[in-house]
Amino acid sequence: MRFYHLGDSMSHFLKIVLLPIAWTAALFLSQVALGSESKSANAASKRAPTRVVMDGIFSPLTVVLPLSFDAATFEGEKNRAKIKTALKELSDHSTRLRDHAKGQDRAFEFIAASLSRDAKDIYRWYVRGSYGESRYLLHNLTENCIACHSRLPERSKFPGAEQFFKNVNLAGLSAVEQAQLQTATRQFDAALSTYEKLFSAPASRPAEFVMMDVFTDYLKLCLRVKEDVKRPVPVLEKLAQRKDLPKYVSLEVTQWLQDLKQFESNPPAGTDDLAIGRSLIETAQKRMQFRMDRSGLVEYILASKYLNRFVGNDSLPKAEGAVAEAYYLLGVTESMIGRSYWLSQTEFYLETAVRLAPRSGFAEKAYAMLEEQVVLEYSGSSGTHVPEDVQQTLNELRLLLQAGK
Repeated sequence: MRFYHLGDSMSHFLKIVLLPIAWTAALFLSQVALGSESKSANAASKRAPTRVVMDGIFSPLTVVLPLSFDAATFEGEKNRAKIKTALKELSDHSTRLRDHAKGQDRAFEFIAASLSRDAKDIYRWYVRGSYGESRYLLHNLTENCIACHSRLPERSKFPGAEQFFKNVNLAGLSAVEQAQLQTATRQFDAALSTYEKLFSAPASRPAEFVMMDVFTDYLKLCLRVKEDVKRPVPVLEKLAQRKDLPKYVSLEVTQWLQDLKQFESNPPAGTDDLAIGRSLIETAQKRMQFRMDRSGLVEYILASKYLNRFVGNDSLPKAEGAVAEAYYLLGVTESMIGRSYWLSQTEFYLETAVRLAPRSGFAEKAYAMLEEQVVLEYSGSSGTHVPEDVQQTLNELRLLLQAGK
């Protein structure tokens, strides 16, 4: 479920997403290995082609990306055959990745399928002569990488990205764009430092980066990727002292500070990640006074950390109903903390919950929430226009619910 918004704003988006795609394609694929330690040797052997698949995606990108820096070069007849060949290779190898991901973590499988879908669309648009659309989709490919990198704890470094950054001029990027590029290339420490410089800059506008989810992205890196509840505390304390802080932002910052300090001294106890995630969400929901109340932001992010760990941990057997509930709860958290307009993870989590356990008590809640998300996404001044394939998915899920009663 996504829109293809084309227009003059693409040139601004180009700066942040175009440069890192070649690296992030490889980095995205390397994320498969993060959960491999708990797998059996047999399962590990099935993932052996991952590096080969990675090279297959990386190679055509190194050809096509330099040519896409300039619209005239990308669209001109001189390079058309070369670009067409590279995009076809990218499409073919993305299919291999999609097939390779099947049977693994469903969230990774979803992101791999999304990458494959994007790669195929990029090629199809180019072949039909819609070069602007093809170029735009190519530049959004990195959203899949960011989604994959930011959901699990950091377990490995990618030294090659450091050399990459030596050749990139960051001066023309805003602080937010720099941090997103660093996140996409798994330079998490650098991204955190960039965010913190932004938050402390006298000329920055705290209301903007709080309302535009910039601070949410920062907290995700701290709490999910780095698993560090201490780091954001002094940042928030300094932010709370600013005289230009609007009252509603001040109240949120105060609550986030209180929660972080509480979890620093008294972290969630127990080994049941699903139970911990459920409890954190319940705490956040009790505090909320209206639908998009952000006072429970810390709890939602922490809940998503434990829930992602639960669904990605293959070392322990899990009942299908428990997995389904975890995906439902991930849908709840993602609806509150999701950052990407490109990758509809909320909808994926909720749909997965219904399909896995249509007879469960939460399946109906998951469907209702999904239906609401669809209405919100496809409503505008001319009314609600749900695409046929999206409506078909809703119909299928509704039949599953009815059959389960």
